[in-house]
Amino acid sequence: MSNDRQGILGSEIFGNGVSRRNFLRGLGGVAAFAAGGSILEACGTTTASGTTTTTALASKPRRGGTLRVGATGGGSADSLDAQNGYTTIDGARIGQLYRALVSYNAKGELVYELAESITPDATATNWTVRLRPGITFHDGKPLTADDVIFSIQRIMNPKSPLPGAASLGPIDLANLKKVDNLTVKIPYTQPYATLLDQMSYYYFQYIVPVGYDPTKPNGTGPYKYKSFTPGQQSTFVRNPNYWKAGLPYLDEVIITDFADEASMLNALQAGELDAIGGIGAQSYNSLKSNTGVSTLSSKSGAFQPFTMRVDQKPFSDVRVRQAFRLAVNRVFGFNGGK
Repeated sequence: MSNDRQGILGSEIFGNGVSRRNFLRGLGGVAAFAAGGSILEACGTTTASGTTTTTALASKPRRGGTLRVGATGGGSADSLDAQNGYTTIDGARIGQLYRALVSYNAKGELVYELAESITPDATATNWTVRLRPGITFHDGKPLTADDVIFSIQRIMNPKSPLPGAASLGPIDLANLKKVDNLTVKIPYTQPYATLLDQMSYYYFQYIVPVGYDPTKPNGTGPYKYKSFTPGQQSTFVRNPNYWKAGLPYLDEVIITDFADEASMLNALQAGELDAIGGIGAQSYNSLKSNTGVSTLSSKSGAFQPFTMRVDQKPFSDVRVRQAFRLAVNRVFGFNGGK
């Protein structure tokens, strides 16, 4: 699954109430829930495509409670750095704490988050970002243009650029300008028409406060930091001052790392978790027959690339690349292994 999709676990699921489609987008296309509907009673759902094995997923939103989520892929190098996560589970954690200027919704449409508007000039060489007024970080500090400039400069630091640097394109860093407390001018050295789309990859483009310290998480997201043990577990509590009125629904989110899918499945079936996602087809099919678990499958925009270094052997040989293409049943993969 692509890393940016894992970030949706935070930005759409827990911050906006649970959408069935978005839960799956964040966790990889298939998910399993402990029976009883508690996850949806705590978070809420919206109508979306996909199939369920029970009707529990249609419950109305109810406030309060703790959601215990399991995920794989973490380790001792796990991070809470808003702009420099290493794994998909990093994205899940970071998504509880931070927000970007823009994002994509469940329909694949760009929507404004921290930004009220982002507009280019006629040549797309100068962009103007206008922030929503009244947004604060978890420590109570107001979000301002200075934070946007600091975030961009941190991502694009020439000495140690972060993963989102390439996405932001050829910004003229020396001439970033604060117009007023809520407005930033972003100049480019050449036209850059895709900035809005690139900024939507919020896994790399989250906005952080001036002087940001990753070891002391402070964001504008729906949940605040409570605890974090790399490779083990992280806990986040409801942000009572979240800028999206009435959200989030949950009081607490606990994300637990698992070394492998089998141990995660065992924890779900033992009642130690409320939900897991991103599971393989074999595990999903086995859970469908478990009356103690509700399963959900949905189309997903996530993908897992097979990247070849064409400047090095053996993939510098086009025949090898062609052989790999012929060896893969692409229709089978496109249809989710069916």
